[in-house]
Amino acid sequence: MVNAELLATVYGIKPITARQYLSALAKDNLLVRIGQGVYAITQKQTFTYKPSELAKEIFLKMDFSKGSSQRSTTILGLIPIPCNSLTEC
Repeated sequence: MVNAELLATVYGIKPITARQYLSALAKDNLLVRIGQGVYAITQKQTFTYKPSELAKEIFLKMDFSKGSSQRSTTILGLIPIPCNSLTEC
């Protein structure tokens, strides 16, 4: 764990400069804020969604245009999905 005062003392910099460095490192996900002005090295795993080719194809075939609520949206021309209050059509 580290805070700005400790960092400033060890490296001989101003506390405001240390806080800016810590904040920038946290913004880049290299540190995680665990309390007021207290940071630790992050062990978090980041998740990036990479859609499969099928998911991309389904998305491209979906009709997102606005229109009548009686209209159905068809995915891949196989599965009709009726429009309702939960989906925007």
